[in-house]
This record gives sequence, C-alpha cells and structure tokens, in this order.
Amino acid sequence: QTELCPGTLLQYCEEYGPLSEWQVQTFLWDMLQGLRHLHDRNLLHMDIKPANIFVSSTNVCKLGDFGLMLELDSGDLRDAQEGDPRYMAPELLRGEYTKAADVFRCGM
Repeated sequence: QTELCPGTLLQYCEEYGPLSEWQVQTFLWDMLQGLRHLHDRNLLHMDIKPANIFVSSTNVCKLGDFGLMLELDSGDLRDAQEGDPRYMAPELLRGEYTKAADVFRCGM
C-alpha cells in the first residue's frame, strides 16, 4: 500500500531543526525496519540519505527513491560509487556491495 508522505527527513530537519535523541532513535528504528524488509529479499537500497527518507503525517520514516536499488549477487556490475558520496560506506570505494553499506548510510 502506498502512503502519501508530506516531506522528507531533510525537509523535516530544515523546518523543525535538529532531531531530539528520542526522534533519532524512533526514526532510525523505522529506517532499519524498512531496510530489513529489503535485505530479507536480497535487495540493497544503495542511496539512503535524508532526501530519500520520507516522513509520514504520523512521523513515521519510510524509505523511498529506489532508483539505484540492486539485487545482491545479481551480477550487476554498476559503479558501486553511485549515489551521494557524503553517505557512502568505505567498502563501496573498494566495489564491495554489502547489506552493511546500507546500514552505514542510515547512521550518516
């Protein structure tokens, strides 16, 4: 089911300022649940950043923008350095595609 989210995490932070510790924990939990859903299906998001995390009207974070999504072990040899370099896991510089790289981006 598709849900309309009024904005992104980036917009939320621009409007309301820095997140509280509680908000960080809650939003991170939401993002990790979304990642678990993808990773259980052997998919990597590859472009997690505040502009690609949507905040619902009930303040639940949802992953979006799956344009760079990759099936792990698919043989897809695209450039591992696609996406925003500010949120890139170090192993991507070596061309290593891992689920951990997505988790790293959540923490950035």
